[in-house]
Amino acid sequence: SNLDRSSRMSYSLLRFYLLAEKSMRPALMNSLSFSNQEQQYCAEISEENAQLRRILGRLSLFYSRKVILGASEKNGSVRFGENGKPIVEGLNISISHAATLGDKQICVCTASQDIGAEYGIDVALRDKPINWKSSPEAFVSKLRMNKSMGTPNEWDQIMAKSTVREQLNEFYRFWAVKESVLKATGAGASAMRPSRIDIFTETEHPFELGGDFHLEDTSFL
Repeated sequence: SNLDRSSRMSYSLLRFYLLAEKSMRPALMNSLSFSNQEQQYCAEISEENAQLRRILGRLSLFYSRKVILGASEKNGSVRFGENGKPIVEGLNISISHAATLGDKQICVCTASQDIGAEYGIDVALRDKPINWKSSPEAFVSKLRMNKSMGTPNEWDQIMAKSTVREQLNEFYRFWAVKESVLKATGAGASAMRPSRIDIFTETEHPFELGGDFHLEDTSFL
């Protein structure tokens, strides 16, 4: 399998994403031979899509550990910091997951053996549907009134966008960066206010520029 071949390769930095439909949930649970403890951990969440995202998160941990450290699914321990940061001995790893616009769930991961630096990654959905009774403009105004949701500098950049859709996407972009910083530090929003993180961007998002993205092969699933 691709997983077996990949496990014999040397990676200084591993980046990949997993994308799965709800119907794949039972097969994913069974295919990795999760221990009883892992199955119980994943089953703690009753909502099927949220449970699938948790399964993808665990798969990302196991895959990273196997490829980089050569450890099997059942060897080695995974524990979590006070604010949920995954801790694996000998591995620097960060994971994020989200629901897509369709009936799929996505999980992104970055990992390496470089324990001298801390990674933080977050995924945000572009063009996210707004669950708001009023207009999109009113939703943006509501976000802007909440000082914990962004700095004056960030809102200047957000409001410089020409459409409400672009403004919201820029807001999600900034928020994802804040989440990444919080994940890298392991502090979490309870220990470090997101408003203390001030972001300035001089370029468009690579997605807007039509950049070429390469992610590691995940066809082992």
